[in-house]
Amino acid sequence: MPGSSLWLVPPPSHPLRDILSTLINMTLPARFPELTRVSFSPHVTLTSNVPPSRYGDKPLDWLDAVPWPSADEVRVCFGDVRTEDVFFRRCYVKVGFEGVKKVAGIGRAGDASIDDHTLQEIRDVVREAGVRLDGLGSGDREGFGGWEGGEVWLVPTDRPVEGWKPIAVKTL
Repeated sequence: MPGSSLWLVPPPSHPLRDILSTLINMTLPARFPELTRVSFSPHVTLTSNVPPSRYGDKPLDWLDAVPWPSADEVRVCFGDVRTEDVFFRRCYVKVGFEGVKKVAGIGRAGDASIDDHTLQEIRDVVREAGVRLDGLGSGDREGFGGWEGGEVWLVPTDRPVEGWKPIAVKTL
């Protein structure tokens, strides 16, 4: 994927940050080793293909100059676990939030969709971890269905997935 991407990541203190990281990096790879090849931070992809010439050698200055909404205007609500025949949408959680509906979340590398039975097993594992997939957002005693606010990461995604680390972070 050429250029960089902007990711919306759960706030560091939100329980979903650890829950989703554990799912992506440990639970799902252990349960479905044939499906998981790479791991990365949980996120919603806001945009991709941002050319490095846009932020140059001052990526944080560029990120700070963007008129981001306040944290209380950003609400991520989880929908269902989905699959597509697209490399970085092999397995993901459909999400929606004010004004922007983007596919992201629990993404996995791959080039073929996942069968319905396995996809249902993944849904069950995600729910067992305390993640609600009902599109209602927030959290309560029945689990977490999303988050409010977060951080925007600028991530060079034009390198191997193992090197996908933020070069600038903006807290909403």
